[in-house]
Amino acid sequence: MHLTRKDTAFIVLLTGGWACVSLAALEVAPAWGSIVATGLAMAIVLVIVFEVYRRLVGALRQCHAEPSVNYRQIESLFSLFASLPIDHPLPPMRVAAVSPDFANTLIGLVRETRPRLVVELGSGLSTLLVAYCLKQHGAGRIVSLEQDVDYAAATRAGLAERGLQDFVRVIDAPLREVTLNGRSWAWYDTSQITDLGPIDLLVVDGPLQEGQNRRMLRYPALPLLNARLGPRAVVLLDDADREDERHVVELWMKEFPQFERRHVPSEKGTIILRKRA
Repeated sequence: MHLTRKDTAFIVLLTGGWACVSLAALEVAPAWGSIVATGLAMAIVLVIVFEVYRRLVGALRQCHAEPSVNYRQIESLFSLFASLPIDHPLPPMRVAAVSPDFANTLIGLVRETRPRLVVELGSGLSTLLVAYCLKQHGAGRIVSLEQDVDYAAATRAGLAERGLQDFVRVIDAPLREVTLNGRSWAWYDTSQITDLGPIDLLVVDGPLQEGQNRRMLRYPALPLLNARLGPRAVVLLDDADREDERHVVELWMKEFPQFERRHVPSEKGTIILRKRA
């Protein structure tokens, strides 16, 4: 809770009223003035205490009626550990990494679609989780494009530590200039994935926006990779509640009307695109 302008005005009025009444009482009846001032001060304190109590009760009721974001993430994290054979501590989640609720949606799609090929834009925790899932199924592979060499190396090390490297290929893919619709974009170097078969699941969680002056960095994903998507491919976008990603999705829907979208409520917002039947 914090003080609003209304709260500040209320306190000022109470204090001012108490001061005026106390001064008037001292003028009219000096012997009783101090008693009146003390009584008014106690009354003001009681009013403030009851107001704080009322607000606390309201906040507790809202918390019980609407679980907090942290509660949702803990709930999702328990689901991850219950559904995957995770045998090593996971890297930190949220912030730049995927949140547990997005990870649950991702794993659910992997189980639903049983993809032979997952292509991921941006490696990290999600790479490990998908690899766990593919290993559990005993089939499929994930190819991850990573713009940061050090981050790619850390992902490979995490995969090797968990014995998941046979299901994953992490590619160093620095950002390069590409032109789409007469506009220049910074996009992954895709020269090493020209031999890939049809993509069954495309996970768009990069490039990273941090440190970039350009906007809508994730827009090229669908224009550049749409031709490689399989007939029943699914596209999954993280951070969909950010302004840039909302604009990206709107452009995608105009240019690729064969897709239908579904917004999944999550901490950062999730969009699922599927080809229309």
